[in-house]
Amino acid sequence: MKKIAFVLFSCLILLQYITMAQSLKSDTIDVLNYNLVLDFTDFNNQILTGKASLKITPKMSINSLSLDLTELTTDSVKINSATQCNFIHNNEVLYINLPSTYSQQDTFYLDIFYHGHPISEPGGWGGFYWTNSYAYNIGVAMIDNPHNYGRVMYPCLDDFIDRASYNFEVTVKSNHTAVCGGILQNVVDNGNDTKTFFWELNEEIPTYLSSVAVGEYIAIEDTFNGINGQIPIFIYVQPADSQKAVSSFAKLKTTLSIFEDKFGPYEWPRVGYVSVPFNGGAMEHATNIAYPRFAIDGGLNYETLYAHELAHHWFGDLITCHHEKEMWINEGWASFTEFTFTEEVYGKEAADLNIINLLKDVLEYAHIEDGGYFALS
Repeated sequence: MKKIAFVLFSCLILLQYITMAQSLKSDTIDVLNYNLVLDFTDFNNQILTGKASLKITPKMSINSLSLDLTELTTDSVKINSATQCNFIHNNEVLYINLPSTYSQQDTFYLDIFYHGHPISEPGGWGGFYWTNSYAYNIGVAMIDNPHNYGRVMYPCLDDFIDRASYNFEVTVKSNHTAVCGGILQNVVDNGNDTKTFFWELNEEIPTYLSSVAVGEYIAIEDTFNGINGQIPIFIYVQPADSQKAVSSFAKLKTTLSIFEDKFGPYEWPRVGYVSVPFNGGAMEHATNIAYPRFAIDGGLNYETLYAHELAHHWFGDLITCHHEKEMWINEGWASFTEFTFTEEVYGKEAADLNIINLLKDVLEYAHIEDGGYFALS
């Protein structure tokens, strides 16, 4: 009985400790940059090997901190590339003891070495996905809470509040291409049947908008003459889909012109989509939208889908909700822009018809899909 009581007491202390660590993460530190060194060469076992280097400034005096990291195994932690740090990782929260106290005037670097099989959420939407030849993330969970899902791929402050710049160094097999957010800086042939892709995103984003996709890709390239100057367009697709992509995205630059006219300049360094074998929809990763391969069919049936995801670069990516209860604002604005696109391209009558059909679906099916009627506030 004493042993059981001791175990229960220990569990309560651990739970309190984890809860405290979870609630204090965003209040105690600001992550300025993530430098992610990721190896995706082990497709047979679907294992990611990673090193995450975080540039951190405290918001108060601290001698410890906690980060989110789900299911992956933490191998070691170093501060400023030298001193080993003690840590506890419970499969959800990584708690790190620092060798000394750091204040608001300090900036330090944490190197976290880890590996494992990145998970997807039980509901089958957000998370990390593997096929025989493709690996990619979907940065938002629909069921798991919190809904941010950066933590399935690297240790991070996984909330909507903290925003950071990103550097990616992604090593893949020589027949693969790694596509991330930002601008491709370099590709290095490692001489051992692997290549490393270096990407940089200087614009700060929350973790759920970070991304990587690995596979057999070619890039469809174009340029948009935006309000603030020329913006490169890169659409990464499977080689067999290149002509279909040109046809399916035929009105992409028209969409950009409409949105800049209505909502202001496109503030990102490139317009980017990457085709993924995902049937659940699309995801607005910053400058690297995960776009379902089925929608690249050579036709125009999914124009409002790519318009919706592009619109998030104004509503959601540029201006982000404070917590998950406000995610409807992100999605509401992006859905509204679908009708904006339709009206500008096909006329008001077509847009009105789409709105009527949407309202009809809501009235007929929403209460069934949601399991009942719910107040909006």
